[in-house]
Order: sequence, then structure tokens, then C-alpha cells
Amino acid sequence: MNRYNLIAAVIMGATAAIHIFAGTADVLVPMQAGNLDLLTATVMEACWHFVSLMLILFALGLGWTSRHEAPALAALILAALIGTAAIFLWLGVTRLGSLWLAPQWVLFLVPALLVGIGAARR
Repeated sequence: MNRYNLIAAVIMGATAAIHIFAGTADVLVPMQAGNLDLLTATVMEACWHFVSLMLILFALGLGWTSRHEAPALAALILAALIGTAAIFLWLGVTRLGSLWLAPQWVLFLVPALLVGIGAARR
């Protein structure tokens, strides 16, 4: 068993739950209540649900890789985690002027580090 990937799977599962149950009320609902045109609001909602799906799939995929040899799947998820962390880091620095106003990068970077350690120890 790859315990690093299992811990990363738990973190991603928790991240999915936070996104779906807390984030929907804090982010999606106010965004829908804004004065976006219908098409933009619909695309933004689709993106929100796409992220929900990806977070669930990351958790399930990492759970799978914790018990089965699947280096290609782990590498694909690792690339997505690093890319997502990089997006939050970039936007935090360039738009918000702080890494801590949108600290979601931590929720992607920590699992990425765990997956990397797990891959190195196999």
C-alpha cells in the first residue's frame, strides 16, 4: 500500500467536500446572484461543477493508486495538482498581492508533494 497516496486521497476527498458543501454557498450562490449575463453565469456554474467532479476524481484516483500500481494515473493526477497549485499561486501573487487571501494552493500542493514522495519510494 502507498500510504502517501492514501493520505493525498483523503486530503482531496476533504477538499472536494469543502468545495461542494461550503464553497457552493460561499462562492457559487453569490456569483449567481450577481449581475452576470445568463451565458456567463451558466458557463461559470458549469466550471464550478467541473471542478467538483475533478476533485472527486482526484480523490478516487489517488485512492486507487494507493492500492494498485498505476504510475501513469498517479503522474496525470500529480501534473493536475501541480498545475492547479501554480494557478492559485500565480493569481494570489499577481491579482491579490498575497498568497494567503486564496490559500487553496496548499490543498493542491500538499497532496502533490505526497504523491511525489510516494512515487519516489516505490
